Amino acid sequence: MNRTRGASNGCYGGFETGTLEELLPRSDVVVTATGAKNVLGRSHFGQLQDGCFLLNAGHSPDEIDVDGLGARTELVPCVEEARLGERSIYPFASGSMANLTEGQGDTLNACDLTLATMLAQRAGLRFIFSKAMTGYGLGVVPLRPMCGSR
Repeated sequence: MNRTRGASNGCYGGFETGTLEELLPRSDVVVTATGAKNVLGRSHFGQLQDGCFLLNAGHSPDEIDVDGLGARTELVPCVEEARLGERSIYPFASGSMANLTEGQGDTLNACDLTLATMLAQRAGLRFIFSKAMTGYGLGVVPLRPMCGSR
């Protein structure tokens, strides 16, 4: 997908679009999903605001150059803190693919949740009830209608 098409799709979906240089300084969470190496690197880290989380949802374990952040301290499982001057940046799962690292850490469980959600939508369910992984008990998660569903 080219950049213009991706931006058009994002804008149509109600998301703010722009270049990395425009959006990084205002971002609380940055998610990569490109499959390319070092999409976020040292040249970008100086633009991140204090408290920004970095998450890789792509198909490559090295989309984020977490080594470029320097020393990191694990705060809780899968969340580290990197100090850049007075700012804290929080890479998730050491920059590894989040959907395969968190939870059970295998593709079967990642696909199981995806398939269950798709089947629930196809069956016409508008909400799913889920025990939150954070331990807060049951939660209600609204599902967006699928394309072509009634």
